[in-house]
Amino acid sequence: MNASQPAPKVILVHGLWFGSWSMALLARRLRKAGFEPRRFHYRTTRAGLAEHALALSRFIGSGLDAPLHFVAHSMGGLVTLKMLDGESALPSGRVVLLGSPLQGSLAARKSAALPGSKRLLGAARAALETGYNGQPGRRDARGP
Repeated sequence: MNASQPAPKVILVHGLWFGSWSMALLARRLRKAGFEPRRFHYRTTRAGLAEHALALSRFIGSGLDAPLHFVAHSMGGLVTLKMLDGESALPSGRVVLLGSPLQGSLAARKSAALPGSKRLLGAARAALETGYNGQPGRRDARGP
């Protein structure tokens, strides 16, 4: 990284049933590599995809001038893509999705018949069953 330029920002978005604590090691490693990581926390089963995407947008804020990258795990990838669908003013950057159920989760679909599954997945159920087919706009998205 060039010392005269601001460090590229990386927003870390955790997956289902986890919290921002689950991204602490990755944040530490990114910081050592010259990035400025920020960990987004949301209560995964308490709201739907649209509400989480809005919260992520508010977390990011505005007025950013450095490249803005995203690393998202599992359901966090769905939240990130939904947020990027509605945001055009963010700086360009990359999106890395780690195990995100873009075409839905078979496990979530099959769990619908199990007792207690409604409580287990909460408001996240619909997004996990169907996935999210949005593209990250002006961003470079890489997969395996």
